[in-house]
Amino acid sequence: MRKYQYHQGSVLILFLWVMILLSLFAVSIALRTRLATKIEGYEMNQFELSYDYLTAVNLARYFIDSDQDSNVDHPGDVWCGAPRGFKEMEFSKRFGLEITDEESKININIASEPFLINFFDLLKTKKYSLKTNSKKIAGSIIAWRGGSVAQGPSTLGTKQKMGPFESLDELLLIQSIDSEDAEKLKPFLTVYGMAYGAMKVNLNTVHRYVLEALISSLSGDASDKKRLFESIEEYRTLTANSQNTAAQDENATENSTSNIKQFFNRDDMANIAQFMVKVGLPVQLQGPYGQMGSVPNLIRQLFYYVKVNSDYFHVEVRSRLPGKESFVLETVLGARVIPRFRVTPIGVSFGQTGKMVAIPLEILSWQERVF
Repeated sequence: MRKYQYHQGSVLILFLWVMILLSLFAVSIALRTRLATKIEGYEMNQFELSYDYLTAVNLARYFIDSDQDSNVDHPGDVWCGAPRGFKEMEFSKRFGLEITDEESKININIASEPFLINFFDLLKTKKYSLKTNSKKIAGSIIAWRGGSVAQGPSTLGTKQKMGPFESLDELLLIQSIDSEDAEKLKPFLTVYGMAYGAMKVNLNTVHRYVLEALISSLSGDASDKKRLFESIEEYRTLTANSQNTAAQDENATENSTSNIKQFFNRDDMANIAQFMVKVGLPVQLQGPYGQMGSVPNLIRQLFYYVKVNSDYFHVEVRSRLPGKESFVLETVLGARVIPRFRVTPIGVSFGQTGKMVAIPLEILSWQERVF
C-alpha cells in the first residue's frame, strides 16, 4: 500500500513539473507573439510614414517643376509656402506640406567674415539675444571651414574641420559657439548653394534682416544704404504680405496669389536705372562731379550678391495621421553636381576636367524629427 502511495505521489510531482514547463512555454510563446505584433505594428507605422514622406517630397518636386518661369522665383509662385492646389488633394488629409526658398538664407560656406559679423550684430538689435560675441561667432565659422580669421579672436589650438559645412548641426560641434546661439541662428543659415564665388541670395525671398545686413555691409553712405533698404522692402511688402495672408487664411481660394505681380526679374538685375524706377528711387546715375552717384553705386554692388531665381528648396512635411501629429520630416531639394560621364564599350568614361552636370531637385538632406 505504501509502495502504491509512493508511486502515486511521484506521478503527481511529475505531472506538476510538466504543467509548470508547459505554462512557461505558453507564456514564452505569448510574449514572443505580443512582441512580434508590436514590432509588426511599429514597422507598419514606419512604412506609412515613409510612404507619406516620399509622396510629399515627390509632390514638392511636382509643384516646383510647375513653376511657369524657372528664371524667377518669388512668394507668388505656385510652390511657395503651402503649395497652391495642395489643400484640395486627398493627400492633404494625411500630411501638411510647406516649401520655402533655401536660397533666401545665408550660405555659411562662402559668406564673408565682415558680413557675418554685421549680420550677427544686427540680430542683437532685434529680438534675438546672442550670448556669444559676434566676431567670435563669425571667426569660428570661418576657421571651421578652413579660412583665415581677420577680425575675430585667435582660433589657434582649436580643432577645426578644415572643410565646408555639410550640416548646420556642425555649429554645435564648434566649442566657441554657444549651443543656444546656434539654434537661434539656424533659421537664417544654410549650407546649400554655390560652392564658390560671392554669396548670393534671392532678392525676392530673402529675409529682411539678411537683406538689411547685406546692404549695410556695402561701401557707401549710411543714409543712402538705409534709403535703398527701405525702398526695396516697401516694394517687396505687397508680395510678402499677400502671400503670408493667403497661406494663413483657411478660406483662401486657389487663385488668391495669382494677382501678385511685384517681384524682381533678371532684367531688373541688369539695369540700374530700371531697378531704381521699380523701387521708387529718383534716377540720378551721376554725382555732381560726373562720378557714379552714391545710390546707383550701392545698387551696382548689391547686384553682385543677389539674384532672382533659386535652385535649392526646403521642404517640411508634418504628419496628420491620428497619433502621429508630432512626426516631422525636413528635407532639402536641389541640384547635385556630379562629373559628366558617358558609357563606352570598355566602361564609364568621365568628361574633361571641370565639366560638371547638375541633377536638379535631388534629395540633399533628410531629417526626421518627433516633437
